[in-house]
Amino acid sequence: MTAPVHFYCLASEDWQGAVRLEQAREASAAFTVDWWRPAWRQPFPPGRADPRVMAYTPMMAAGMFASRDYAMVMLRAGDGKIAHSSLVMPAFARFPFMAPGDVQIGATQTDPAFRGRGLAVRAIDEVVAAMHRPGRRFWYLPDDSNQPSIAVIRKAGFS
Repeated sequence: MTAPVHFYCLASEDWQGAVRLEQAREASAAFTVDWWRPAWRQPFPPGRADPRVMAYTPMMAAGMFASRDYAMVMLRAGDGKIAHSSLVMPAFARFPFMAPGDVQIGATQTDPAFRGRGLAVRAIDEVVAAMHRPGRRFWYLPDDSNQPSIAVIRKAGFS
């Protein structure tokens, strides 16, 4: 049996993270932002072998998403190692509550060596800043048992 899921949402117009993002960029300047989007020569994000990505990329190619906003944001340490990554998925049949322009942030992963540095909140803010548009909503669906993830999304301003 799976744990109940919480539905967190943030409307583009309600995002208050611009200042927080700028401060996080300054405080964690050693971490660079790297965006991956599927391409013929790079169908999967370098350094990530998540089975969900292996399924979602062909879905994107088949036109099963409501938009072309499928991507992954990665925060890389100075040595190039992925410290944190979050997947961004457009609306599709699995999430009928999402409007066609909405996106869901999920499959978040922070390397244990980099936890506690605010990288997950920064990645969420990077996604919202880059994909902000009028009327767009951002969704995040943590399991009830994932209290660290719930704390992150609340800190990012989702309700």
